[in-house]
Amino acid sequence: MTPAQPDGIVDVPSTMPVRPRTPIPLGPPIAAASGAAAVLSLIPLPAMLRLLLVAPMLIGGLGTALTWPLRLPSHLRLALFPALGLAAPIGVATGLLWLGRYSPTAVTLALATVCLLSGGWGLRRRAPARTRTELRRRWRLARPRRRVRRLWSSTRFRALTGLLALWAVGLVLASGADVGLFGLMFTPGGLVMATALVGTVIVFVWCVITDDTLVATSAIAATIVIIRFPVSLLTEVPIYAWTYKHIGLVDFVGDTGSLPPSFVDIYTRWPGFFAGAAWFSAASGTDPVDVAHWFAPVMHVLLAAAIWGLARALGLSVRAGLIAVMCAELVNWVGQDYYAPQSVALVLAVTVIALFAGSRTQTAAAYFAIPLMGVIAVGHQLTPVWVLGCGGLLTLLNRVRPIWLIAACGGVWLAYILPRLSSVMKYGLFTGSNPLDNAKTNIGGATGDSVARSVTEAVDRGVAFAVWFSAAAAFVYLWRRGNPDWALPVVAFSPILLLAGQSYGGEAIFRVFLYSLVGCSILVGAALAEVLPGGGDPDTAKRRPRLRTVLVTGAIGVVAVGAFHGYYSGWAYNVITRSQVTLSQQMLAEAEPSTVIVRMAPAGWPERPSGDYVRIAEANPGYDRPLVFLRNSLSRGFPTDEDIDFLNNLGRFAGGGFYMVLPRQMSIYSDYFGYFRSGAIESLVERLDEEPNWRRDRSDPDTIVFRYEHVPTESEPW
Repeated sequence: MTPAQPDGIVDVPSTMPVRPRTPIPLGPPIAAASGAAAVLSLIPLPAMLRLLLVAPMLIGGLGTALTWPLRLPSHLRLALFPALGLAAPIGVATGLLWLGRYSPTAVTLALATVCLLSGGWGLRRRAPARTRTELRRRWRLARPRRRVRRLWSSTRFRALTGLLALWAVGLVLASGADVGLFGLMFTPGGLVMATALVGTVIVFVWCVITDDTLVATSAIAATIVIIRFPVSLLTEVPIYAWTYKHIGLVDFVGDTGSLPPSFVDIYTRWPGFFAGAAWFSAASGTDPVDVAHWFAPVMHVLLAAAIWGLARALGLSVRAGLIAVMCAELVNWVGQDYYAPQSVALVLAVTVIALFAGSRTQTAAAYFAIPLMGVIAVGHQLTPVWVLGCGGLLTLLNRVRPIWLIAACGGVWLAYILPRLSSVMKYGLFTGSNPLDNAKTNIGGATGDSVARSVTEAVDRGVAFAVWFSAAAAFVYLWRRGNPDWALPVVAFSPILLLAGQSYGGEAIFRVFLYSLVGCSILVGAALAEVLPGGGDPDTAKRRPRLRTVLVTGAIGVVAVGAFHGYYSGWAYNVITRSQVTLSQQMLAEAEPSTVIVRMAPAGWPERPSGDYVRIAEANPGYDRPLVFLRNSLSRGFPTDEDIDFLNNLGRFAGGGFYMVLPRQMSIYSDYFGYFRSGAIESLVERLDEEPNWRRDRSDPDTIVFRYEHVPTESEPW
């Protein structure tokens, strides 16, 4: 018996075809609005306002403008849009640099024009009234108010909010705390923040087993806040002395609109990141130092979006993808997220692999891998090798369409690298076929590592082993359950192939772990989605294996705390003060071209914080190389008369000023790695204070700068 139709509902005769409702793409208005906002950013406005005007174009405007005619799944849009927003400015700015026509205004107008033209063309095809109707319809379907109310009423979200409050307490306690050799985590504030991190892991697993996707996503965001935000909130300026080598080149490009000679800076052979960063600082009105200060948290958000897109492109479920993103964020202790080409290249690389993995169903979108590969090649040396190796293996597994796509990407890379092969050969194209030798790091002590360094090294290795072992065990588990997708281990373990021929200056093992944690986290996510209860499986939901859940949660929490310690283990010697940056900038601005500025350890002193370094390096490319002879001497004992005589000779024959910089962090660095004998630095300061040819030129509470000034003797009237 057919139930009666309610009033107002009329049966449609079967002979009348029902036209399906085609959703109106919202890409054109979004693209047009972001392009218009970018044009407004050209007006001299406060930096924060200009940043807010240009950001929409980078986050989604360019991606929308280039892809709105395509029907892309949401996970691919989430990964591809920010990647295109990163790649487009880099490509345009680099091209204008090479042509000698670089201008931040020209780059902004070029990008905004793409958005405006694409948006205008799309709006002409769709009536504005229909677009407004579609916007209202989607707003009603999204029900944002109901979602917000449901979120605030969730016990899990309230627990997450409490954990963030606990983290804030730890942040306050850590501010100004005396950090020892064991790092930030071994302070009261660090322990409180680590506790908040473990609690966030518990809430996340709770969300996974109850299929609470919204709060699980919030837990991932909270994890990024807990782990990455202290880097920006507890410091005045960016950490790591080597960060300022990148800041100086960005500053030079922004000031001159050109690149320095390659003999001055090897980075000019791969200028993509620096061209894009110089444009962003000019377009947003933000100093490169300030951009670098908040760079790491932003890059982790973009990396999380890219990993989500890759996980879903590889066929993982929503909850498996969430677990993968969470695991990748928790175990990343490497510290390669600072203001550097590697950070941007990793986000683009994961996006390209996601395009490869999803190319069988999204072939049109996969073609974006070719220009993205070009931007990766322009910006970084090692990352394209991994992408091509991984893509080649995926092609052999019949996962890439068209099959010539990887060849096209390889051709783009070869076209760029072959003219620069001499620069690559200078540092060794092939450093040996022994993976164990290539896996050795470039960090080592001279007189013996400290206990803190030994503990941190053991923890870091334990985290790396846990990641690789868990990924291998996850694949075996999936294989035994009849789900052996070989694309997953290819993405996870293909970076290890890099160790077959390259040590990358002692950094290859760090890059291998960085690249592999993406695929390993995806493998672990795929397995844990089946191991943990819930997920719509009535059998597992009925059994509720509590012991298994507790064990998984405990294991993730332990690894997360270990990675948290590894990430902040060098806090005492990696943190740089604002006064040190200002002091270094002043020295470079006032220095003569023949000036020499030396130090003994890569800690505490921002070496090239402004573009003025180029003027000095053009006269002497090695003007700021470390004093290796003195470092080796102090590792054996205290400064000798021969050491002081050698320093005097170096200062005497220097054409301009000769400076020795002794930052406070150098002593901590020495104690941590065992570079110098205890008391050797203090003894050196005493000897230089007693020498008539040396005087304290300038200093601050964290730095002593000695300058050589020759005092003639009776036998040396000159």
